Amino acid sequence: MHKEVKKCADERDIKGLKYIFVDCLDVDPTFEKYVEDYEYCKNLNGLFESHKELTPFSMDKSLWDENYWQKLKIDLLKNFSDKRFKHMIEVAKIVYSDKIKRILKERENSISLKDKRTEAIPTKTITSSKIEKENSQNTLEEERRHNQLEYRKSRAKEKAEGERIKRLKEQASQQQTNENSDSKKLMGVVVGMVLIILAIIVITNLM
Repeated sequence: MHKEVKKCADERDIKGLKYIFVDCLDVDPTFEKYVEDYEYCKNLNGLFESHKELTPFSMDKSLWDENYWQKLKIDLLKNFSDKRFKHMIEVAKIVYSDKIKRILKERENSISLKDKRTEAIPTKTITSSKIEKENSQNTLEEERRHNQLEYRKSRAKEKAEGERIKRLKEQASQQQTNENSDSKKLMGVVVGMVLIILAIIVITNLM
């Protein structure tokens, strides 16, 4: 349904609706796009009037030309009757026959294009699914590589830390050994000096 038609109908803009329907058959002489609008508005109070005879209706389709069409449009503005409007729907099929052929061809092409797009959707879906699957696999592979790299870094760090601790222990052990050695040397010197002093004292007493 056309938005402007619904707006006029909801606002009870009868004059606006009349102008729309007077020109609608020039826009779409097939009337297919206005059927829903017509059904929505036809029972609105004040839209359609009781029919008054103005330009006599001709049933001879050979006389349905542009001149006859314009007279009907003028009469419709003067007397907006449902009978006249329905007659104009039939006249438009003759007056705008070439335009109708073009419109129907365009609609057919549009439907055909839409069908092709619809048929292409499964392929697109499959392709999209395949891409998503590949992306998922790539993500998992990247995570696996990342985890391996982190594990290797962790192992290397642990190894380096172990070697550092080992070196510290060796240094501490060597330092302890050196300290013990120095202590023993010092003790030996002290003992030697004590013995010398004792020897001197003994010799002195003997003299």
